[in-house]
Amino acid sequence: MATPKVKFVGTRTENEKGISLDVLAFTGEPGKPTAEVRFHFAGSEEDGWAEGEMGVSATGREDYKVVSRLVRRLIGGKNGLGRNGTPDAITPAFLGLRFKRLRATQMVEDPRVGGDLVAVAGLEPEGIVFHDDPTGTDREEPAVGVMAENREDARMEIVHKLADEQMFDYLAEWIAQGRAVTEEDRGEAPDATPFAEMIRLGDEDEDESEDESE
Repeated sequence: MATPKVKFVGTRTENEKGISLDVLAFTGEPGKPTAEVRFHFAGSEEDGWAEGEMGVSATGREDYKVVSRLVRRLIGGKNGLGRNGTPDAITPAFLGLRFKRLRATQMVEDPRVGGDLVAVAGLEPEGIVFHDDPTGTDREEPAVGVMAENREDARMEIVHKLADEQMFDYLAEWIAQGRAVTEEDRGEAPDATPFAEMIRLGDEDEDESEDESE
């Protein structure tokens, strides 16, 4: 079986209390993760980043095994590790190196399509946003949103998304009602700052060139 691809979302927040960075790393498909690990970092331009906090969630023994494997992939390796096989301090720079080593995919929430997670590398800068029109069905609100060049392409994308979400009853209703879609104005693309830039504080250099192995 192929090793699951690691994906992650980074969110940086700045306010009068300081700077915080929250990172969600997961395997599986966006919205249907098979394992999730969360990191939280706090810091300031004067003091840098403090050691991070890590949390995992698992509902059963099998889930715990999957999450444990992801944790080992994220903080495993040789260089920069402590005596017990874990890093002396989990920092944003260390995590950035692990993501680079694992060829992890950075994702971002795109509000133009209902907050779906989209790969930063494949993020559309602009485009027409379409939603399914639930008129004539049992639903009152649209179920999904997509970006497309025209209505026919939008209909095909909506079919795929409804099928992926296993909304088969509603999909059948929507098709029976003529696959109606509504068009919205172009929206701005979400912030897609690369993780390497997201973890920088002031003019400090977060580039760590040590080579590491899994």
